[in-house]
Amino acid sequence: MPSIVQEPKDQGKCARALLGAPVVASPGKCPICGKTLKGRQRVCSGKCRATMSRRRRIPVKAEDLRDLRALVTSTMERVTEIKADATTMLERLWEVKAKLDRHLSG
Repeated sequence: MPSIVQEPKDQGKCARALLGAPVVASPGKCPICGKTLKGRQRVCSGKCRATMSRRRRIPVKAEDLRDLRALVTSTMERVTEIKADATTMLERLWEVKAKLDRHLSG
């Protein structure tokens, strides 16, 4: 009976999982709570991983908010300029209308 399982043609190029934790000269400390890390850990617990994830996202959101605030501020300044120009133009139009009314009535 023929074998159903086929062997890979080139076993030398297959990806392999690590068989043990890599040797680290000096294990680091958890950036959140300061506990000593083991092996390839970046943080010591799920709680610290969640905290680190939130900290990574907050600067992006804060930067976006700063950009948005700058845009709102510049828009407010421009609207204020336009309002001042419109007020000046409206005052001039009232003066022209008053002169026309005097000219037509007299």
